[in-house]
Amino acid sequence: MKNFLYFFLLILIGLVWPVNEFALSMIKKALSSSPKSKDELIKITKLPERTLRYNISILKKKGLIKEIPNFSDLRKKLFFLVKK
Repeated sequence: MKNFLYFFLLILIGLVWPVNEFALSMIKKALSSSPKSKDELIKITKLPERTLRYNISILKKKGLIKEIPNFSDLRKKLFFLVKK
């Protein structure tokens, strides 16, 4: 119980963010077929933009996805799943 309260306190003051495994798995499943833009991922997964950006950053840090420029619109990026 003490660990839970400590973790909850860290979340409240903004030092730790909980990882949403469901959101991570939805993004990985959406990227399994082909590279997609952030807008496409929002439409497919129905996740809020902030949640999607946060989970994409987690997946990039873990080395599970990479980003490449979208050559049809260089302001946007495409994300793809890294095959291991």
